Amino acid sequence: MSPFADNLFVESIPMPMSEIQITEHSRRDQVFTPEATEFIANLVREFRDERNELLDARKVRQADFESGARPDFLEETKTVREGDWKVSPPPEGIADRRVE
Repeated sequence: MSPFADNLFVESIPMPMSEIQITEHSRRDQVFTPEATEFIANLVREFRDERNELLDARKVRQADFESGARPDFLEETKTVREGDWKVSPPPEGIADRRVE
């Protein structure tokens, strides 16, 4: 883990998309070029809403688990789980592998 991982924060307070700020750190410039910093800011601009929705959904899901719900497969994957499909057989050279 990078020693800088906990020292670069994208502000989470609401602000106009053009005002994304990355908190200063004394060694930030040793790790992030201006281009990399701008790239991070662009990611925040583009994905902030979706990220917040996913974080909210995670909180709801966690509350479900804490209330006793159990994880399960997604309903939309039922046809894959219950289908009668098969994979191709393995190539002859690896069908009967022994410890070599």
